[in-house]
Amino acid sequence: MNSNSGNDKAFLNRLTSIVEANLGDENFGVSELAQEIGMSRSQLFFRVKSETGKSVSQFIREIRLSKALELLKQSKLTVSEVSYRVGFGSPAYFNKCFHDRFGFPPGEAKNQSDSESDSVQHLEKSNRTKVTIRQPSILIVVSVAIIVVIGSYLGYQTFSKNKSQNELSFAPKSIVVLPLKNLSNNPEIQYLAGGIMEDILTRLSYIDGLIVKSRISSEKIGSENLTAREVAKEMDVEYLLEGSIIPEGEKIRINVQLISAKEDKHVWANHYDKDLNEILPFITEVSSQITNQLKIILSSEEKEQIQKVYTENMEAYRLYLEGRFYYQLRTKKNFKKSIDLYNQALALDSNYCLAYAGLADSYITSTWYGYLPVKTGLPLSKTFALKALKIDRNLAEAHATLGAIATYFEFDWDTAEKELKMALKINPSYARAYKLYSEYMDVIGNKEMARQYIDKAKLLNPSYTNLYSMSFHSYMWNGELDKALEESEKIFDLQKKETNFLLRNFRIRLLQDSIPQAVDLFIKWWSAYNPDEDPAFIEEIYRENGKEGFLRFVAEDYKKEKGIRVELAEFYALIGETDSAIIILKDLASEKGKCASIKYDPFLQDLKKDPRFLALLRNMNMADD
Repeated sequence: MNSNSGNDKAFLNRLTSIVEANLGDENFGVSELAQEIGMSRSQLFFRVKSETGKSVSQFIREIRLSKALELLKQSKLTVSEVSYRVGFGSPAYFNKCFHDRFGFPPGEAKNQSDSESDSVQHLEKSNRTKVTIRQPSILIVVSVAIIVVIGSYLGYQTFSKNKSQNELSFAPKSIVVLPLKNLSNNPEIQYLAGGIMEDILTRLSYIDGLIVKSRISSEKIGSENLTAREVAKEMDVEYLLEGSIIPEGEKIRINVQLISAKEDKHVWANHYDKDLNEILPFITEVSSQITNQLKIILSSEEKEQIQKVYTENMEAYRLYLEGRFYYQLRTKKNFKKSIDLYNQALALDSNYCLAYAGLADSYITSTWYGYLPVKTGLPLSKTFALKALKIDRNLAEAHATLGAIATYFEFDWDTAEKELKMALKINPSYARAYKLYSEYMDVIGNKEMARQYIDKAKLLNPSYTNLYSMSFHSYMWNGELDKALEESEKIFDLQKKETNFLLRNFRIRLLQDSIPQAVDLFIKWWSAYNPDEDPAFIEEIYRENGKEGFLRFVAEDYKKEKGIRVELAEFYALIGETDSAIIILKDLASEKGKCASIKYDPFLQDLKKDPRFLALLRNMNMADD
């Protein structure tokens, strides 16, 4: 063993001893362990992550669970007594964690562990001792051979008989849920058209093994009047769920149909005449029908998610759907309207966890867009996310929001990973959680994992430009500049915004030190904002003052056009104006969320030795020392 391996083992052994010494203290966590070991939380996080692949909280939890298994095997303590002995404040949560870790409930630990211990001891003994085995008799050999032949025949017959059914049950399946077409002239119906199908989509996305394509992509394609086969090719799915909605007197008529996209034929169709009060039963009914038609075998948890009723108050549900509709429009005015609608829903049902999760989303996104100050939006978002989880701890949306807050605003890397992993565990087709987890991985410098998760998000939502923007930045941060340029082209194809395209490619050319091409791209970008002015003077600045003079002009002009952003610090850093870059980063750091990714920003690498930059990293729990 080399010295590094020995040091690593000694370090982990010391951590384990500290945790075991505080085993009964349920409040002993990451902060307490960091203090005991004499490290910052960030130092401890990165050290444990690099040596075990686990977060610190997971490392602590697994020590608690291993001790629990030992106690259950060797003592007469009850499960509840053991859970408290190893620092779990809730026996129910202990049962869940124990089962997740070992694959069986704690009540069966004694039997399970006895058999496992015998097996392990036998294997270890076999490895240490040379064993002499007598030759089996001819009778035994013949008997075993006959049993094997009969067993193989029966197994083959069973397999042949059930092969078709099993293939249908377990083959991977994919579906896109298109928004209902509003066949009326009433725009007020539109939020129902989108909201109903979004609810169905969300329920289906909880099913492990079913790939459910997201609503943002389906809305784009739904507006293009493509055939089912064309949508299947565009979205890379096997099935589509589509339909229409139209008011008829006091009721609404909803037609829905499930289509096999590859064959372009109907698998199932139905129509419903419903009062608004009957919308929720309709949604759970359609969700169940789809799983039946696709022959998907559901776990008890998946059945519960599909049939879950979050509120019995139909008016509260309607207000929630309308709030989601306005939230998706992503403007200051519509964020405010969505908040008002969620609050109205909660006035009717104060235990409506989805409405709390909606408030959390609206507040944190408004803060990210700069519509609310951090000191206002952040605590409100976190409060409402926690309220949602207090009502239903299996709400992926609220866990994802807490993960985003921990990443961008609190720089709490352990919590960020825990919350985002939980969101993905609860909802394995949740594109937003994959995107946020990819961003988290990029921020902490795990480029390989960042790529895996953003690619998964793109698979689930192949037409959402924000995912390609994240992918572009991931390639750029990782030095894969040619791939970043390719991704920039894809964003342009989806978004058709030339100014954004020019600015993205301008930054890539700067990293490639292709200054003449960068100058040309910047002039085109500048001309789009100043169509009545001659940009020839910019070329003159470059000719007379070179790269440094050009980038100084770029920084001043960018500041006037875009305000204080990380890109401004990047421009100053490239020409060695460290003081200006640091001042901008400090300004951004005071408004948390604006500079979480600066540690691995390729434009800022020359700042890494500056004590002021290192101080910023320490404040973000990202310092190496």
